Formats: sequence, structure tokens, C-alpha cells
Amino acid sequence: PSITVLEPRIYAERAPDGALNVRPLADRIKTYIERSRREGPSGYTLFLHTITVRKGELRFKDDALSSQASITDLNMTARLDLASGRAAVTVRGSRVRVTAPAYPVIDGTIKASAEYNRGVIRLNTVELTAGDAAMRIRGEVGPLPDAALNLEAKVRSGPHTLGKLADILKPGRKQQGSRVEASVAIRGKASDPLVEGSFGFSGPAYGGMTLQNASLLFRYRDHSLSVSGDNWRIAKQNKTL
Repeated sequence: PSITVLEPRIYAERAPDGALNVRPLADRIKTYIERSRREGPSGYTLFLHTITVRKGELRFKDDALSSQASITDLNMTARLDLASGRAAVTVRGSRVRVTAPAYPVIDGTIKASAEYNRGVIRLNTVELTAGDAAMRIRGEVGPLPDAALNLEAKVRSGPHTLGKLADILKPGRKQQGSRVEASVAIRGKASDPLVEGSFGFSGPAYGGMTLQNASLLFRYRDHSLSVSGDNWRIAKQNKTL
């Protein structure tokens, strides 16, 4: 059988002392599961294959960090095969909003496709888009405890988003035409990951000089970080250095 849940609302909150208001609900679910195990299996078995959520809403308020996060217009489909330990989840075009003091508001959309297969989580794609900024993640994680990692992420940001950051650092100083692109790969084991990637940016101006093109390569392994630069171009008026 399949279940469709229409317009569910979930509100979670963390108090300044770190306590979560959903903890009592989690404890009740845990108690029910333990009681079911003690009482033994029921006389019938139900195999639920598909759960569909339409126009759902998730809201989280963190009083400890004075921040809030929400996902609205959540449209999600989960396909389950509990007998073989498999599941697939798809999230389509849901709205995301994150607010925190001293940081720009993140207001965008998220879409995702992921699978679970006997302890291995495969992210086919997880994409967050907010204005002229976007982040995409894909790869595999698992199984636990010392999970094998094979993840890739790409981030890009344009002048609108970077201008918001510039307003925080130095109000009134706009960085017209600034752009940032970054990519990172995480491989190995969770206990000893290899992290490497690149970071490129262009457009920032300071003291009459404009950074037209710059890139950094970085690598982290065994608690050691190495960074190198390449292809730096700096312009001052009509001159390029």
C-alpha cells in the first residue's frame, strides 16, 4: 500500500540550554518500539511501499543561536523496500529559508534525490539555489561506523550574494561583478578523510585595484593543510599585473 500525507506541519525548537521540544515525542516512539519487541510480532504484516508528502512544512527555531530555518511547500516521495533494506527519496522544488544574526538571509529552493541500500547512502543530487548562488552535492557515504566517503560539492556565487556579505564586513562598499566558484572532493574514511579542491574568484576591488582572476588549490590530509595559488591577475585602471 501507499500513503499520501497532505500539508503536514512540524515545528521544532531548541531552548537556550540545548533541550529540544521534540525529545518527548522521540522518547514515546522509542518506548513504543521497545514495548512492541517485548510483546512479540503481531498476527499480520504490513509492507508500506510509498510515502508521499505534499505541501509539507518544517520549521526549526534555535534559541541557543538565535537562528531559524524552515522548509515550506515540501513535496517529497519516499519509496521503501524494507525487506531488502532499500529506500529512495526525492524532494522537488521546496522553499528554504535560514536566518541568523550578522549573516545574510538564505532564501531559496532545494531539490534532492537520494537512495539508501544496506547501509550505503547515495546522494544522486542535492541542490540548493538562492538568488545567484548555488550549491550542489553528490556522492556516497557509508556504511557506519567508519564510513567510506566519496563526496563531491560545487559552489558558485555571483555579485548579488557577495554584495550582501560585503555589506556585513564593510557597509556601503559594493563589489560589482564579483564572482566565486569552488569545488571540493571528500574521499577516504570518516576517521581519516582526504579533502581537496579549488577556489576561484574574480572582481573584488580594493585601494583602486581589481582582482580580475585568482585561484587557490587546497588539500587536507592527516591533520595537515596545504594551499597554493595560481593564475592571479590584478588590474589597476587600464593596467594588468
